[in-house]
Amino acid sequence: MIMKYRRKPVELECEEALLLFAPENKLSSLLASVKKRASGYKGEREFDYHLGLVDCNEFRIIQDVRLIHHSQVFQIDTMIFTPKFVAIIDVKNNGRVIDLDGERDQVYSDDEKLSNHIAQARRHKILLQRWLAERGFRDYPVEFFVVYSNPKVILQISPKYEKHFSRFLLIENFPFKFNELCDEYAKCAAFEGYVVAAKQVLAGHRPKQMDVLRTWGVTKEDLVYRGVQCSECNRFGMLRLKGMWQCPNCKHISKHAHEPMIRAYLIVVDEQISVSECCKVLGIGSRFTARRLLLHIGLISIGSGRGGTYKLPKR
Repeated sequence: MIMKYRRKPVELECEEALLLFAPENKLSSLLASVKKRASGYKGEREFDYHLGLVDCNEFRIIQDVRLIHHSQVFQIDTMIFTPKFVAIIDVKNNGRVIDLDGERDQVYSDDEKLSNHIAQARRHKILLQRWLAERGFRDYPVEFFVVYSNPKVILQISPKYEKHFSRFLLIENFPFKFNELCDEYAKCAAFEGYVVAAKQVLAGHRPKQMDVLRTWGVTKEDLVYRGVQCSECNRFGMLRLKGMWQCPNCKHISKHAHEPMIRAYLIVVDEQISVSECCKVLGIGSRFTARRLLLHIGLISIGSGRGGTYKLPKR
């Protein structure tokens, strides 16, 4: 049973939105960051497919959870609560060769130094144990896996790390290794409070907030409004013609091309948007059209007349 499903990471959502309005001097580095985050998110969704191969009717699964233990923040991609143990899974989507170098306690991917996956997994395990212990779940065993989602990756593990070998997996091997771990715990006594522990973790989840403008050193005055972007050729400046948007470059026609632009504005610039601001974002002159488009995408109207604004409903 999945208690919390994975969502697109807030950092990726915010940076994708900023891409639509970012000044030229930020575009290349911002695009590189978006590609990297999108790759990681893709790996996590691929893991979710393989997770579906695990017989988990009696388990409780929480995806993408962020907890705080005193002042220490830790985020876990997936948690599986079983009657015998809780497993934390960290998904990595790195390059072709992963070298777990035990002699130097470092991790390399295609000769590029990475954060130490083993140290990170151990840290998450220790923090979760302490977090659970403070809430009365001191004897609930915590296990970890690091899963590599690139199907072509080659794992090179030095002798010092061999005792952790079964915890570092290619993505397609996860269901089988997880079932083996369940077999190892078969004779252990069940932890009766595992469902309560899962509910406590879910209640303790603290979603991350991101001020994307501050993070990227961009002010509202720096933003560039280029009009509506075409989803086919990625050019800006689509034209509003007879209830549709048409790209002057590739002639693609869309009925909903304005929606990503408005939602991006509400993520990046302000939680509310006025009709005049909508006209500026979309590159149109008709206030009547702008007001109608705002209402048709399900925004909530606040106030009336020229001082009225629109915002996204609460999730």
